[in-house]
Amino acid sequence: MKSNTLNKFLFHSPRLLAILFSIVLILLAADIFSDPIMTWSNKILSFSVKLITPAIIIASLVVAWKREMIGGLIFIVLGIAYFLLGWNDLAFWKLLLSGSILLFIGILFLIDHRRNKTPVDEKAE
Repeated sequence: MKSNTLNKFLFHSPRLLAILFSIVLILLAADIFSDPIMTWSNKILSFSVKLITPAIIIASLVVAWKREMIGGLIFIVLGIAYFLLGWNDLAFWKLLLSGSILLFIGILFLIDHRRNKTPVDEKAE
């Protein structure tokens, strides 16, 4: 019974975290519309640019939904890339929080893949 609950948790938690993280990024991107100085065309352009990151996360989630190992590796690479690309531009706590979430999602996908993988010897029996 506990194993079944743990399997469900490991299956759903990385997917839910990726969806929630994407929603948070989309909501944070929407704050550009509160700037009274920018023109509407600049607001739309800036909003579109800020939506690239959630789009990449959602595309990675689509891959990871069925291929946990590949998706886990993609999320880990995204987390590392977030650290490396944002090193000079963002505050350390923002890097740590956002990059760690992506790394954690990737690790959860890899754990889920590892738990669901059936050894070759058991398939033969």
